[in-house]
Amino acid sequence: MSPVSSAKSVRVEKLDILIIIINNEGYTIERVIHGRKQAYNDVPFWRNTKALEYFGAEEEAVKENTFTARTVGELQDVLKNERVKDGKGVRIVEVFM
Repeated sequence: MSPVSSAKSVRVEKLDILIIIINNEGYTIERVIHGRKQAYNDVPFWRNTKALEYFGAEEEAVKENTFTARTVGELQDVLKNERVKDGKGVRIVEVFM
């Protein structure tokens, strides 16, 4: 999904979408192939949990529809959350690897 279509989903169409972002802090596969210390694998940190905000969602919607998981247990809890499962609008779950 492109940023433009994401923004349109938030502001215009008001679709019920769950976006799961896998945050692996860089190009993991490239690290395996070309070396762990190659500088080009270090990408700038994105504030993924701010995505709804910069797509035009209101502040309250951002707070209610943005989730993070850093462990398997946290991910299981997030996926059981009623807002994630059955919520309205665009919801974002950022999963740290």
